[in-house]
Amino acid sequence: MDPNPPFTVLEGKLHDLDANLLRCDCMVSPANSFGIMDGGYDDILSIAFKDQRNDYWTLTNHVQEYLKREAHGYLAPGSCLMVPLPSDLAGDNNPWKARFIAVIPTMRTPSNVAWHRDLVYNSMWTLQVAIENWNRDHPEGEPIRRVLMTGLATGCGFVPPKKCAVQMVLSVQQFLEPIPEQPRWVDVMQRDARVEATTKLTT
Repeated sequence: MDPNPPFTVLEGKLHDLDANLLRCDCMVSPANSFGIMDGGYDDILSIAFKDQRNDYWTLTNHVQEYLKREAHGYLAPGSCLMVPLPSDLAGDNNPWKARFIAVIPTMRTPSNVAWHRDLVYNSMWTLQVAIENWNRDHPEGEPIRRVLMTGLATGCGFVPPKKCAVQMVLSVQQFLEPIPEQPRWVDVMQRDARVEATTKLTT
């Protein structure tokens, strides 16, 4: 067990928790594929990230501009798109000091996705890839180090909380492992078995 795991777990609603404890570089949106941010946790983010006109759709419109440009308007479930917040919402202009929204659709449209075996694992993986790539490709800027996120698809997606938590942690653990050189099946089967074991969790 890592004595310094890369997680801090807090229980509560976003606005009920001390914003200083939640300070981060990036907040995760467990979105839908069309970037319509009006449900569950996305609704809270849309209320928080309004422009000077107090427009509820500020964040949705901003995210959708990136979706149009980077993903032809549709981001497949399990994908991740890193969206810099506009200057009037980023950093000191929000209580969490976030500069980015990581959009990770866990469903095409709001629906039960509990049937999906490894959605959370894959979503966490693409988040880590997106952060790694952003930091590599933007060396002139301040890197993304701290990420604030909820469970993925545990609301209207009905993914069991324990399954979600275990897949999130396992994805990070395996991402931090050395990248194997020219792997063959014998090299990956043990790793795959650990992921497979999480798909059977029902709580």
